[in-house]
Amino acid sequence: MELRTSFSRQAPEAVAAGSSGDVRLGSSVGALGAREGLATILGLIGILVLTAPASRLTVPVGAPGSTLPNWILGIFSPMADTGLWLGRPAVAGGLVLATAAWLLVVRDVDSVPLRTLVWAIGAIYVLLLLAPPLFSTDVFTYLSAGRLQVLHSVNPYLHGPVVRPQDPVFGWTGLIWCDTPTVYGPIFTLFTVALTPLGVAGGLWALKLVAFASAGACAWLTYKIARDLGRPAAQAMVFVALNPVLLVYALGGGHNDLLMLAVVLAAVRLVVQSRPRAAGAALAVAVAVKATAGLVLPFLLIGARKSVDRGTRAALLGFTMVTAAVAAVATLFYGGQWLTVPATIADGTGQHIGELRSVPGIFAGYLGLGQVGVIPRTLLFLAVLSIIVLSARAALRTKNGWIGGAAVAIIASLALSTQPFAALSGNRRIRGGAIALTVGVIAIQAIRWLAPLGVGWAHSG
Repeated sequence: MELRTSFSRQAPEAVAAGSSGDVRLGSSVGALGAREGLATILGLIGILVLTAPASRLTVPVGAPGSTLPNWILGIFSPMADTGLWLGRPAVAGGLVLATAAWLLVVRDVDSVPLRTLVWAIGAIYVLLLLAPPLFSTDVFTYLSAGRLQVLHSVNPYLHGPVVRPQDPVFGWTGLIWCDTPTVYGPIFTLFTVALTPLGVAGGLWALKLVAFASAGACAWLTYKIARDLGRPAAQAMVFVALNPVLLVYALGGGHNDLLMLAVVLAAVRLVVQSRPRAAGAALAVAVAVKATAGLVLPFLLIGARKSVDRGTRAALLGFTMVTAAVAAVATLFYGGQWLTVPATIADGTGQHIGELRSVPGIFAGYLGLGQVGVIPRTLLFLAVLSIIVLSARAALRTKNGWIGGAAVAIIASLALSTQPFAALSGNRRIRGGAIALTVGVIAIQAIRWLAPLGVGWAHSG
């Protein structure tokens, strides 16, 4: 599907007539437009949130068949007694419909006033803020890291939640990762330490609130960066803000990916504003939240080089200074164990990539190949590394090519944080790749729901 590559403030009739050299697709494809797409997404999210308290498919927390407490279900807890819930086909179909509606809004966004877009996005985000944790138990794993350190004097970079099963948060953590030490950066881990006095319930909703604020920041920063670059700002914003995976999984589940992504986008805007040292410092903070932000570093250095003289040196200095400060604090609290995060990530990936939770895993599982072995994983890593190197080389050729290069690198790593970079790249093929990644993630989830194999490879513990 073709997306517009320039933003026009002219009246819709003038745009449709081609007075700015741009053709608005919404008027020529059919009667459905951005308003209908927004209404569809809002309605689907409303149905999902209202039926979530009665469904363990939607809220996969605790032992199957057990009753969830009201502090997990939130203000919609009375809905648990209604018996209204969505089956697997309905949830899968809803995600597919939400994806189609998202693309409809992106296609025809200029037909809707900016204020309407903002209010609609805000309403959807508030619903997901008030919902119980959707489709994930990761938020409880986050809390466990802080509680292990504060309440049990256990280094979360050495041990997973399973070492203290008596802790109240353990019953809500997911079984797959319960024996895995934390894989997140020191800044985020210390943040979970600060949440410990709030208790499990307070910590849960604090993390949901952080995800809500971070998602809003991502939408706002995407709009501002696009406008700075002369790109279609409203379109870029909805491309990110209404992505169905971001809505349902990242925001609904209270994931820290949104916090990391918001800080990364702040770094991108600082580069666009020719402030490379501050940009490097911001990116270092993002890496200290979640290591995957490091994928952006080579591209940010390229962007800094093109923004001002000696920009690369300034960005690298900012990054190095903050990284050194974080390293000193992390070592003070965790010794050298926080440096084991890359090994923990590699070990966890090796254990779980064969499960039906990844692109390689879905093929291996349904083809009956079992867990993906060391050699295929190594080949996959080398392929991704090659794409990153080639993308960096290509990014050197144009002024803002570093944004598209970052998008390609993140797509190759199969990370959905590519969406803002794809939206800002101005390249239809890159945006198409980001859309394909979203569709692929939803397809994987739908396949697992609709055709479960019962595949579960053992992991340590």
